[in-house]
This record gives sequence, structure tokens and C-alpha cells, in this order.
Amino acid sequence: TFKGLDHHVVEIEALMQASPETVVIIDHWGFFVQPATGFGERAIVEESWAHLLRLGDTYPSLYVKLSGMFRNFSDSGDSGHGGGSSMEPRFQQLLSVFSSKRLLWGTDAPYSLDFGEYTTPMRTVESWATWRELSESQKADILHRNSEAIFGPWGGQE
Repeated sequence: TFKGLDHHVVEIEALMQASPETVVIIDHWGFFVQPATGFGERAIVEESWAHLLRLGDTYPSLYVKLSGMFRNFSDSGDSGHGGGSSMEPRFQQLLSVFSSKRLLWGTDAPYSLDFGEYTTPMRTVESWATWRELSESQKADILHRNSEAIFGPWGGQE
């Protein structure tokens, strides 16, 4: 979906209709800002965002990975070095549609290192009131529990 979810929504929806039990993970918040390189002039593609929310509302086996946040910064105050203020309202929308049960965490390292340290994405999210209001259980869902449910326990744990 690097060029935006709107380019692939028909195929994704066809897969989900044909095989509703298939887990589908949309990466990088759905690449709703294009181009998704994180550099230069970019534009918000609201159509991609609307598709993401509609698919999430329709298909319970669709997940969103919260990675590559720098690829989706959309206001002039955002930067990879602690920005991301434009992302909190998007995070709130994802929570309302997907809940903490269908969101996955990712840093997009090593690419995110061009925009800050390894910890920058997490520090950005931790600065949001919406994140701080989540329970520890909801945070654990997003940070590791959902991924472990899909891919199996970390580190060979059974």
C-alpha cells in the first residue's frame, strides 16, 4: 500500500469478502499521506483514510499497524524529531473504529532513524493525551499482545 490504500482497496475488499477469516494488516496507518517517503511536499489523501475506516468498520479481521509515523506527518509543525501532533486525532479515530484489539505497534526502523532516534515514535505517542488515557491492558494490546495473537509468542515462548 506504499502508494496509498486507495490504489488497493478493491483487491483488499475482494479478499476479505472471499475469505473473511483471513487476517489482513494494513501497514503505516494506511499511507494516507502521499508520497509516503517522508520527504518533500506531501498531501493528505482523505479518500485513503476514509477507505481505511470503512474497511475497519466492516471487516473484523482487518488490523492497522501504527508504524512509519513520519511517513504520515501532515502539518508543518510535525517532524521526525518529536513532531506528530497531527497524528493524535487520527489515532483517536483508529481507536474508535478498531479499538485497542486491532491495532499493532511498529517503529519502521531502520527507516525511522532518518527522522530521529529509535525511541522517537514511542515518545511521540506517549506525549498524546489519548495514549495516556488508555489502560495498561489497552496499551499492551497495541504494543505486543495483538501481534503475539497473530504471529505467536515472542522469543520462542509457548
